[in-house]
Amino acid sequence: MNRQRAVVAPLLILTLALLGSHRVESEEAPRMRDIFVTLQSDGERCTVRNVTIFCSDLETYLRDTLKLPYETVVRLRAGRSTSYQAVRRVLDLIEQSGFRHPARSVPKGS
Repeated sequence: MNRQRAVVAPLLILTLALLGSHRVESEEAPRMRDIFVTLQSDGERCTVRNVTIFCSDLETYLRDTLKLPYETVVRLRAGRSTSYQAVRRVLDLIEQSGFRHPARSVPKGS
C-alpha cells in the first residue's frame, strides 16, 4: 500500500501542477501584457491608467513613459457616442506604433 502511495502521490501532484499552470488564452481574457486605453468622447483624448493624454501622443506615452514592450496588447475602449472615425484613427495609431490590438479586422472607411 505504501508503494502505491509513493507512486500515486507524485503523479497527483504533477497532474495538479499541470492543470494549475494551464491557462486558456482568448482575445476576451486580458493577459499580463495588456493595457487598456479609453478613447474619450471628444475623439482626441485617451486615458491610460488614469492619465489623460492626447491620443496623438499615445505611442510616445506607452513606449517612453510607461516603457511597455511592443508585445503589449493595447485594448481600446470607446463609448457609444465616440465616432467611428476617431476609433479608427486611434487603432491606426496603435498599429503604426508597433503595438498590437485585439481587433483583427476593423473595416476602414465610414
